Amino acid sequence: MKAGGLGFIAILALLSSLGPFSIDMYLPAMPQMAGALSASPAAMQMTITAYLIGNAVGPLFLSPLADSWGRKRAQTLFLLGYAGASLACALAPSAEALIAARVVQAVAAGASTAAARAMLSDLFSGDALSRATSVLMTIFTIGPVAAPLIGAGMLELTGWRGIFGLLVAVGLLSLLLFQVLPETLPPEKRRPYAPGAVLTGYGAMMRNPRAIRYFASTFAFAFMFFGMLASAPFIFIEHFGMSPISFAWLFAAISCAAFAGNIVNARFVFRFGYERMLSGATLALALLGLVMGAVALTGAGGLWGVFAVMLWLMGVFHVSLANTMAGLMSVAGDRAGAAGAALIFWRFVGGAAGSLAVGAFGTSAPWPFALVIILGAAGALLALRIGRAGAPAAR
Repeated sequence: MKAGGLGFIAILALLSSLGPFSIDMYLPAMPQMAGALSASPAAMQMTITAYLIGNAVGPLFLSPLADSWGRKRAQTLFLLGYAGASLACALAPSAEALIAARVVQAVAAGASTAAARAMLSDLFSGDALSRATSVLMTIFTIGPVAAPLIGAGMLELTGWRGIFGLLVAVGLLSLLLFQVLPETLPPEKRRPYAPGAVLTGYGAMMRNPRAIRYFASTFAFAFMFFGMLASAPFIFIEHFGMSPISFAWLFAAISCAAFAGNIVNARFVFRFGYERMLSGATLALALLGLVMGAVALTGAGGLWGVFAVMLWLMGVFHVSLANTMAGLMSVAGDRAGAAGAALIFWRFVGGAAGSLAVGAFGTSAPWPFALVIILGAAGALLALRIGRAGAPAAR
């Protein structure tokens, strides 16, 4: 298969979709799982928390193997680990065993995602990398939209264990398809793996102003995005009185804006450059913060006012994703795998902070969401000023 072609990117998108599939597919089954494992709802929620922590922290130390062994050998290990951990989830006899298996599953999925992004950076750079990432994310977005529907169908057909059985099949299918891809990191560009060197490499990245610029931007956008995800059900269902099924369709419509954001970025990044696209997304976020503040204060637009803001935020967030990655990989050098893992880590930290922020106020009103957007926009604007002198000029 041609390296960098549409089929190549589609397979990498499948590998990147392991995370959303692993979270979103089993959400409809959580009540049944709690009953089957004699576990509390809190224990079931811990299966998500444990996954998010494993997905953020584990790849920091596992993903650099892709910089040392080459992408194919490391990715094969990650996918085998994912399939094995998914099987352990399917066979888990208790909530504690399920939580432990979920951590391993998360580490493997996160490392696989970071290695997939590193493979893109082996072939593309700058604006071309931003465009390739947008193509990947356009395909990737199918996963979060389809996963809950697939999970609900599997729950009816097989029960909750069948959902994890399907994830085993997805992992093995990913491994099979991955074998047709070429190696993208030649031996002369690999670097030895050593824990001390890995930590030193992360330290060097955190001292690089341009890398900090993209980590800070990632944090700010994730703060906003996950704040939106955490607050949306309460705003629409509790505050505005929508039914759960109506909310599901409404949020599916919001999710479609991710496709639009990726298509817009792929269309215009060569014209304006990834730095200007990131700046534009940041200014759009600031404007949306002001709009959402007005909606929250005055009630203007009601439900549809909040919907419109979330629709635009979804698109803006996905424009930022491609361009922060392009920027970071431009300074990562031969540490692309480690850089991808670090980006995932800061996205998780920002997302966790945003989720906690909207939940801290204990209300379903829209104003905490407005506050999170305004704070995220302020952080994103500040991030643009970090490392500004070293950033490439927009074209």
